[in-house]
Amino acid sequence: MKKKEKETCLVLACEVDGEVFHKVSFTDSTSTTRTVAVSEELALAVNGFIKKERNQQRWIERRIEQRQLSEEELHHRVRIKPTPLEDIIILNFTLAALEDALSQLSNSERRRFKLRHYHRLKLREISELEKCSIASVSESIKRAEKKIRKLLRDDEPP
Repeated sequence: MKKKEKETCLVLACEVDGEVFHKVSFTDSTSTTRTVAVSEELALAVNGFIKKERNQQRWIERRIEQRQLSEEELHHRVRIKPTPLEDIIILNFTLAALEDALSQLSNSERRRFKLRHYHRLKLREISELEKCSIASVSESIKRAEKKIRKLLRDDEPP
């Protein structure tokens, strides 16, 4: 349920004996309601500000509702099954073995391998970062992959 906020400022136009008076009524910081006579221009400006602020607040409320609905709906649509403990253990051992294999590579091979496979950069992007040729980057990554495969195979139990 939405909580309706009380208007803190109102623009009034009163006609007395054919003459129009503009007033702004507002609640000050001491919760006292005050009314001040203002010019027509100022009344229109205050009224425009009030409308703009109200519309902005409504826009924010709609976005919040939309987001909550979307998250709720996504939560119900996506059924993420918990990962079995065995899979988590195998993944952790695999990651540990990979990190160990990476530590045995040269600095440039390790750095280029991680840029390619962890950060998903293209060979061209890596070559620009490393200020070297694409062929050099490609060979370095292939060499790293070959060493990692060999090291991971050597770690496997017979």
